[in-house]
Amino acid sequence: ATLLIRRLASLGGSASLELSPAQACGKAKKGDITLNAAMNVVAAEGVPPMLHKGTRCFVNMIKKDCAHFNDVADACKALRSLGLQPVPHVPTCRFSTRSEADAVLDALCAAGATSVFVLGGNDQHARGGAGAFGSVGAALDAGVLMERTAQPAMRRVVLAGHPEGHPGLGRCPEKTMAVLLDKAERLMAAGRSI
Repeated sequence: ATLLIRRLASLGGSASLELSPAQACGKAKKGDITLNAAMNVVAAEGVPPMLHKGTRCFVNMIKKDCAHFNDVADACKALRSLGLQPVPHVPTCRFSTRSEADAVLDALCAAGATSVFVLGGNDQHARGGAGAFGSVGAALDAGVLMERTAQPAMRRVVLAGHPEGHPGLGRCPEKTMAVLLDKAERLMAAGRSI
């Protein structure tokens, strides 16, 4: 049992967590557990916290409107106040312009995010017209996250890997890897960590 406890504690030291903004902020529906509530129960029981300071907590973007980024920013603030590292999901298809993307990224930085998970978004093909960024590559082409002076606190960018191959690329692992490497190289050249 002691070995198992040590292994679980070790896993907890490197594990990450994914939450909705409501779960992170304590605004979940009745009966749903929130991170704050769980951490308070653990503290009240005198149990050492399973989430170490600095644990990465991915905050998903579950609604399809840009106004939802306010909830994501609130979640980043709440997680940072607990000593955790918020990593907000940023679906590029939600943005119609670079200035809109920059404003959201600035707000996420102000809320304490130093890392961001940038992805195309589940509805990227439906939103691909009218100036929307239909992919991460299109957002990078427009300059999002590409200038060293823009969002300097946003040091790390997480990219989706799709080891089985991206569905938009015919699930071809080779094409998927080529696109992933291109994005990573461009972001690293812009001073971002991947």
